[in-house]
Amino acid sequence: MDYVCYRAANFGLWSAHLFLTTVPANALLSALPTEITEALGSHLVRVNFDAGEVITEPADTTDDLYFVEQGAVSGMWSEDGIGLEAHLVGSEGCLGAAAWLFPTPLSLRYIAQTPGVCWKIDCRQFQAIAAGSVDIQYVMSRYNAGLQAELAENIVWSSQKPGLQRLAKWFAKLQDRTQQTEFLITQATIGTTLGLQRTTVNEVAKVLAQHGAISYLRGRLKIINRAVLDAHVVLPAPSRSR
Repeated sequence: MDYVCYRAANFGLWSAHLFLTTVPANALLSALPTEITEALGSHLVRVNFDAGEVITEPADTTDDLYFVEQGAVSGMWSEDGIGLEAHLVGSEGCLGAAAWLFPTPLSLRYIAQTPGVCWKIDCRQFQAIAAGSVDIQYVMSRYNAGLQAELAENIVWSSQKPGLQRLAKWFAKLQDRTQQTEFLITQATIGTTLGLQRTTVNEVAKVLAQHGAISYLRGRLKIINRAVLDAHVVLPAPSRSR
């Protein structure tokens, strides 16, 4: 990862201006008042990451928060080398969000699915500013509530939904998180992320391609028709015989 640090002590008001004109692509930061973003801006470090890069490992405590500006990062459960995505983070959120209020063990490995950019801040510095800001407390509490709902939903989907629905939903979410339609991503990576066999990924991707939702060739994914893709996410439940 490449780190670029902007410190108010070195750059004065220019630092706050730089932060305000580049960071609001992150929904959490852009939802905060100007005076709060200025206070946070003096502590933020810009981090560039590549696809496949491990940004954080599970640890006893979370030292930093990462607010994603561009790209998508998977929070992965990992046990005995077998991974499964818990949630996908893009410009709507941050990594390690549970630690915004107090030190919290980090149970997920965060792996970048695409190249991207995020803003890192020390948890203690963020907590100190958040302690005096109702706006931060409101924004982060709402985000964490939504995140818990997503985690619960993903557990249900991973155990009960067929591969076609799961892959369609993940492709749609990848587009939502990045606001892009083209990606370089292998079947092996998709399989590891969703807990699917590579052959299953190949088969269901072919179905989505045949229906005109995507094109996928040699690791190049392109979302062609989002409406068709969404239709595969909400497939009707099988009819019950009477």
